[in-house]
Amino acid sequence: MDYSPFECQFAFTKGQSERMRLTIENIRESLLQSEGCLSPCLSTISGSISAPTEAVTGEKVNLSFSGAGATTYVWTVNGTQIGTSATPEYVFTAPGTYTITLVAGNQDANCIYKTKHTITVKCNILADFNPIVSVVKEGESIRFTSTSAGVKDYVWKIDGTPAGSGPSLDYTFTQTRDYLVQLQVSNEYCSQIKTGKVSVQNACGDSIWQQYYTTEKGGLRLVFREGSMGSYLGTGLFIWDPKSAAIKFNSKHEILWSKYFDVDGSCEGVNINDGSSIFNIQDFSDNKEYLIKLDELGIMQWKKEFIFAKKGINSDRISYFIDDVLVGQSGHIIRMSKDGIIKWSKIYPWF
Repeated sequence: MDYSPFECQFAFTKGQSERMRLTIENIRESLLQSEGCLSPCLSTISGSISAPTEAVTGEKVNLSFSGAGATTYVWTVNGTQIGTSATPEYVFTAPGTYTITLVAGNQDANCIYKTKHTITVKCNILADFNPIVSVVKEGESIRFTSTSAGVKDYVWKIDGTPAGSGPSLDYTFTQTRDYLVQLQVSNEYCSQIKTGKVSVQNACGDSIWQQYYTTEKGGLRLVFREGSMGSYLGTGLFIWDPKSAAIKFNSKHEILWSKYFDVDGSCEGVNINDGSSIFNIQDFSDNKEYLIKLDELGIMQWKKEFIFAKKGINSDRISYFIDDVLVGQSGHIIRMSKDGIIKWSKIYPWF
């Protein structure tokens, strides 16, 4: 059409104009945004913006453009206009990642300066309290005190149940088990959560007790640890057979389930606050160690196998923290999550 007479440039065959429009609006859509046909910019704008990469809620953030050639400014945050000066201020009211955009111009409509900047905004309060980890006797009380600043509202929870709404909490622990203590603090901008742990022991002394069983494999002496909801976990060795066993009991010492570990070695276990159990089992015959997690019904959830360079008799140990376990054997210590993910491992001299 460019080479046809002028009077023919607006005469189309049937369907030709529709096909051209579809091509321009779809396949060649970029042509509509192209500045190639605009007049050149005669008053060039150059420069840069100054803005932090991190900020906190509730505090002013200073933005500025430094350069030459610009007389108009439009600042936006995630598409919302926040200012029209060269040095605006802005207060972020929620944590998150934001895109700051500046479009600068001047008296020449063909001169436009565009730039973007990303900023991460964090909550301006931090949840924390004392004590975080405690060990008390059954029937004793603890005062938990928030050490957070800039807080307007407090919510305390014990094992997920609301227990208080002030800067401190007095709570009496009546059962011999582990409790999770949670503090949620908030203000007009955001909220934060901190979780601690309280281990409650029997008021009459150590909560560990022993019991002796006679089985077809010989005598079985078990050492018990209290678990969640009044349950007990027993682990031990057969007297005449170097194998290990574990038995889960309820608060009345009635058997819930039992497991026999066909390895030549000892076993130690811990209760997790969701009712499951994790065992550290040592096999003397091939110097291997097994970590096994069973749910509250005794069904295996996962199993890990380790091989150690040195042997150690009855050296398997396991401890449970708020979110993970610490296991050891023959000077090798491993910390992993309760889902079986290794966080770190260390090897120490073993004698």
